[in-house]
Amino acid sequence: MCKLFTYVNCWHLNHTESEAMWRLYCPSGAGVALKSTYSKLAESIASKDIYLGLVRYIDYRSQLMPLGQCI
Repeated sequence: MCKLFTYVNCWHLNHTESEAMWRLYCPSGAGVALKSTYSKLAESIASKDIYLGLVRYIDYRSQLMPLGQCI
């Protein structure tokens, strides 16, 4: 069986790391943590089939999501 999609999720974009966070979300060595910068990661991806982007969270009660564009 061949995998058609692979998803990678990074939800930690800070200047410092939290060992407690990694222990909570990745117990028993069940995952891999890579340390890089956003720009280095973007430069290392040569394929146009890969999308790299940042997530911007908004409060839907007080902010509007721009129409026709990703936020």
